Amino acid sequence: LSNSVSSRMETSLHRQLKTLYSSSTAEQEVTVDGYRIDAVHNGRLVEIQYGSLGAIREKIRDLLQNHDVLVVKPLAARKYLVNKTKRGGAVTSARYSPTKQTFFDLFDDLVHFVSVFPHPRLTIEAVLTEQEEHRVPAKKRRRRSKGYRVEDRKLTSLGKRLRLATVNDLL
Repeated sequence: LSNSVSSRMETSLHRQLKTLYSSSTAEQEVTVDGYRIDAVHNGRLVEIQYGSLGAIREKIRDLLQNHDVLVVKPLAARKYLVNKTKRGGAVTSARYSPTKQTFFDLFDDLVHFVSVFPHPRLTIEAVLTEQEEHRVPAKKRRRRSKGYRVEDRKLTSLGKRLRLATVNDLL
């Protein structure tokens, strides 16, 4: 699973994006060259990466040897935060986050992906999204814990998309 929210549970956001980028569920969660791929569309592998691009660097480098790859990077242009008492519990508060991601946030992430991008078989698509993030209290407070964990993220709308395939696209 290429989503940093939880290694045990796929978020609704991830599932919704897989549906948008594939023709059918038969083309989702397939194994290619020993790797689990989010989707395949028209012969191109689609990997949706909410977390750091550096986390999938080796996987993408290996897949590019034999396949065209589209990496989809959702950016939270607007996020509605919903706090709950517990998993599936009552809502205690809700508000919009003051943090808003833009396409410029992608550049911070690309620093960890320079050994892979650019590549003739690779396209990165950054997508501005509006999301609803459901949070529950963290079970244990770790040293740098924020006191909550994300239960789920849901896509509420899609905004502009930015495709990067060459160095000139970065300009």
